[in-house]
Amino acid sequence: MGNIGVFNQLATNTNTYLNTARPFSLDFQVYRRTFDDIDRKLGFRSEDRVLDLGGGCGQITKYIAAKVTEVVLADGANNTLAVAQKNLRHHANITYRLIDITVLPLPFLDDYFDHVVCYSVVHYLNNFDEFSRLVAELLRVTKPGGKILIGEIPLSDKSSAYFKERRKRPLLNFLLNVRYYCKKYLTKLFYVLDGVDDAQLKGLTYDRKIISDILNTFSSARFEFLAQDKKLPVANSREDVLIVKNLQKR
Repeated sequence: MGNIGVFNQLATNTNTYLNTARPFSLDFQVYRRTFDDIDRKLGFRSEDRVLDLGGGCGQITKYIAAKVTEVVLADGANNTLAVAQKNLRHHANITYRLIDITVLPLPFLDDYFDHVVCYSVVHYLNNFDEFSRLVAELLRVTKPGGKILIGEIPLSDKSSAYFKERRKRPLLNFLLNVRYYCKKYLTKLFYVLDGVDDAQLKGLTYDRKIISDILNTFSSARFEFLAQDKKLPVANSREDVLIVKNLQKR
């Protein structure tokens, strides 16, 4: 079935707080918080054209659409796009494209978007070569001076450092472990009841060196790692990468 098949199941069978493949959470403002964090890093303007690549059922897209001229919501799963179109039908400035990010080039003109959001997506790629090729395409379709936010990337080095510090406080570590496993098994229970086989999800774990080595090969851009808002659910183990395409020399 693969990753796309799982996301089709999630879109069809679960609600908006489960269909992103994130653990169950009682924070019903999580998508608003996520958008606010993205907006702080990209600085959306009313005249912007934005690509939301891998935007799923559009939980973040709706907030982007409220601030910019045009959003293209692209995803590789038919069902997620169908749900997005239904949920976002009152937003006239959103268009929808079925796109598999492993099949390149992307179907957009050079220098077309002011900004690109690719959030909680790249860890579902098959290998780091796919990541490198995707970044090259995102740079191609982004205007000079435009920004690309590759968000919520799992980083093994950040995760290891976090857990090393946490183990220094055994009681807190125990309580946080209890909370984690409660969320994990509650999410699994919901998936079983809804007929979702999340065991089919496969993907990558990155670290800062792997990402830096890849991004340093692109002379047309500069990049930096940015921490997530601490209120976001996986901020302790994941970070965003902001890539800024260089202005063209005259």
